[in-house]
Amino acid sequence: DSSSFTIKISDTGTGISQENMDKIFTPFFTTKGPGKGTGLGLPLVYGIIKMHRGQINVKSNCDKRLGPTGTSFIIIIPKNLKIE
Repeated sequence: DSSSFTIKISDTGTGISQENMDKIFTPFFTTKGPGKGTGLGLPLVYGIIKMHRGQINVKSNCDKRLGPTGTSFIIIIPKNLKIE
């Protein structure tokens, strides 16, 4: 779509489990151990994207039987953004 920018960020890591998928944008949610992360990164990104009237979509696979593992974030932001 020529009225928006699309940014795709992907990795080939272990993927995100289905049980955690609904929690990834929740502040302070983390799967890391104590002292290893605050769980604020993705909620912050989500907030910035929403402030710019954009959207973020996530696709992830953590099951090697279903193909390569990893996660992709697709960010779509409108080009003609009016900030008031």
